[in-house]
Amino acid sequence: MFAVGSKVVHPLHGIGTVETFEHGVILGQTCDFACITFQEGGLHVKVNINSKSFNVRPLVEKSEIDKILAHMETETETLPPRSSDRYNFNMRKVKSCDIYQLAEVIRDLTALSKSHKITPKEQQMLKQARKNMALEFSYITDQDEETFESEIDEICRGEKKIRGEGCAGELR
Repeated sequence: MFAVGSKVVHPLHGIGTVETFEHGVILGQTCDFACITFQEGGLHVKVNINSKSFNVRPLVEKSEIDKILAHMETETETLPPRSSDRYNFNMRKVKSCDIYQLAEVIRDLTALSKSHKITPKEQQMLKQARKNMALEFSYITDQDEETFESEIDEICRGEKKIRGEGCAGELR
């Protein structure tokens, strides 16, 4: 699935690089690990690639970016009313490694923040999710990360449309 040198995305740590592959034994079972280094903080993670949910995915294709941004324009989902339930609901989406679910978290928390005060944990989740998405799009297109963060925010706030004139394709 991955090769040494491949760029990958971890839902909580952002973009990393596969450095090596190793074999090891955990609880009596032989496992294959991808050793991944993440740029920020010099974090090194070993991911069990034999596991069904190893929480790492390849970068999205450049052609997928406009589809993801357009997905952010769809109707917001009804979120649980209690902040702790809402946080857990959104964290499951973030950890799913699905870029479309990450887009939904950004869209829904941005919409909620317009009408209600969101908790500091939700604010941090929104900030980190938007940053990780912008970083990935920036890396893929070799464009400015801050521009993508602003664009994502404008789309979620309804200030910019993808599906018509002035679509996001202008940036890419």
